[in-house]
Amino acid sequence: MGATSLTEAWDARRANSQNHFMLGQIMEWFYGDLAGIAPDPDGAGFKKIIIRPQPVGDLKWAKASYDSVRGRIESGWKRDAKKFTLNISVPANAMATVYLPAQGCRESQGKWANGLGPGGGAIPAD
Repeated sequence: MGATSLTEAWDARRANSQNHFMLGQIMEWFYGDLAGIAPDPDGAGFKKIIIRPQPVGDLKWAKASYDSVRGRIESGWKRDAKKFTLNISVPANAMATVYLPAQGCRESQGKWANGLGPGGGAIPAD
């Protein structure tokens, strides 16, 4: 077919639109909402990053990575009945503001400037 953009239907029928973003929106939700990786408007080019995962339903884990101009950003979380664990990795030349989901109280927030060490770190929240 040779499509250079997302088509209106998964089977790329020629009778349908050949430039339709409707079905591509799910990828943005995976990265920006479920895994919570987003650029911070206060730091262009991923100099500042927001990590704000948003677990939904009975989903037990999610993991995503994004290769930014500053390096790879990773966010992965898992949860059970008692614990939520978030593992992140942020490039050394960037800073992240991390928001942890909290049930029944205000959202937790923390800021790290490469303070988790190489390869990321784990932040358990009971």
